[in-house]
Amino acid sequence: MIKRFAAMVLCVSVCCSVLLIPASGQGTGQSAAPFTLKDLSGNAYSLSDYSGKKPVLLFFWTTWCPYCLTKLRLMNTEYEGLEKSGVALLAVNAGERRSSVERLVRNYGIRYTVLVDESSSATDDYRVIGVPTFVLIDREGRIRYKGNEYPESAIEELTGRQE
Repeated sequence: MIKRFAAMVLCVSVCCSVLLIPASGQGTGQSAAPFTLKDLSGNAYSLSDYSGKKPVLLFFWTTWCPYCLTKLRLMNTEYEGLEKSGVALLAVNAGERRSSVERLVRNYGIRYTVLVDESSSATDDYRVIGVPTFVLIDREGRIRYKGNEYPESAIEELTGRQE
């Protein structure tokens, strides 16, 4: 019982401290790092596929982060509106095994594209130091937002979409 409580306290304190750390590294205005990752069906997705076509919202997350799980549910409700506004949503799991990600996606009924970054290469390229992290990339491939909260106002500014 004490071990379980200690583990829970540690998990909550780590997740809380992660939320308080601002995302750093590639900032707004910079060019987004290129990547190619596979979804749970093995289909490859490259950021370059969207260049010049539509903005992309990257959502970096993990299965063990309670804040990420809350945001996964939020993204399920926001997904349709993002698509209607012409914004592609790519949820990038940061460094976990495909089997863990598949189980969670199935249990949560996730409807949007989930990419698996098992080697953490894209996560490292975007210098994600805490999850959840959102990165909004415009049509020209420039980062317009990077942070730990859903970028509602940045999306509205980019697309003219009113929530």
